[in-house]
Amino acid sequence: MAHDIVITGFGALGSFGGSHERLWQALLDGRPLLSKCSRLADQSLAAEITDFNLDDFKRTAKGHRAPRISQYALAAAAQAIHQAKLGAKAVDKDAVSIVYGTGNGPNDVVERNLAAITHSGLGAVEPLSFQESVFNAPASLISIEYSLRGPLLALPMGWAAGGYAVAIAADLILFGHASVVIVVVSDELSDIGHSAMKALKLISPKDDPNDAIRPFDIARSGAICGEGGAAIILETREHATARGAVPLLELAGWGITSDSFGVGPKANGVALASAMLEAVNRAGGLRPDVIYAGSYCTADADLAEAAAIASTFGGENRPLVTNIRGAIGEAKAPTGIFNILAAEASLRTGTVPATTGCRQVDPQCNIEVCIRPTKLASMEAVMCNAFWVNGTNTSLLLRVAR
Repeated sequence: MAHDIVITGFGALGSFGGSHERLWQALLDGRPLLSKCSRLADQSLAAEITDFNLDDFKRTAKGHRAPRISQYALAAAAQAIHQAKLGAKAVDKDAVSIVYGTGNGPNDVVERNLAAITHSGLGAVEPLSFQESVFNAPASLISIEYSLRGPLLALPMGWAAGGYAVAIAADLILFGHASVVIVVVSDELSDIGHSAMKALKLISPKDDPNDAIRPFDIARSGAICGEGGAAIILETREHATARGAVPLLELAGWGITSDSFGVGPKANGVALASAMLEAVNRAGGLRPDVIYAGSYCTADADLAEAAAIASTFGGENRPLVTNIRGAIGEAKAPTGIFNILAAEASLRTGTVPATTGCRQVDPQCNIEVCIRPTKLASMEAVMCNAFWVNGTNTSLLLRVAR
């Protein structure tokens, strides 16, 4: 059953630093971690990772030659694997699976290959760079580094990829395909990816870090992109206990759905509401006290998610809603897993971080937006949403591991 799935390891890397503790502190601080990005041609605002060194997370002979998106994934996975004690010799590596999710994939190496072909022809592409341009390259690097031989899946599911990866990982365990699943996600900043997001009008045009991202605010104007990696370890409670791992969080329920038209002017949040209801039903009717939002801070996304939440949890005792993007930017696929790590801290401390950047809630968003840090008297469950413009929706329901 769904309540048998627990999380035994965390890993995080982003503009906030290289641990889930630093992620939580950044959310409590509530200061936008945005700056002019030297790696973007127009030096747009971004939530950029600086001073990254893979050796701080994993000593490796080959990993340094991999693109940043693969190094981010390996760094996050290394943290989670260490915490969950998956490096122990007694672990059956044939039973350890990897489910990898990404929003945009290895854009940087694709961009470099395209430039080489355009300027000098097909022969100009470095032979080894092709294997780094495929979506599963980061997962394959982790598998090789840790000699893991269980199922390996790669899900290029847009900014909903983190939630999808967790849902698929849970199903792999329940259907007996793996005993342990490493869920890992990563995305990187690149000119080609950033230009595409601007063309889709998903990027805020504002250049003031304190005003650029305004989740659920009447003055919201889009997201500011970031980058990073995140990882969690999933397994059954029985399996974790038998091998001496400590359950940190319980995945009580999950739901995945799709829309026919995605998030746009016609969106009313029906499919996202279905995903949330599916998660609640899997958890035996457990209702969340807090929701970590999936909206990427455009008007369409805010209104669609608000409508979904209101229709699913309307009436009295509505859940408190927060959005972490105002503090750490939109890291794409990793943001869905960052939500989970923040949810664990909320459940452990009873604290809900403020929705940084939200100062006047849009009256069309009929939900309880958390605009200042809040301590709840009790907190039993937290919901984490993730969705994307191509109509992919995910909802995860979490509670303290019993």
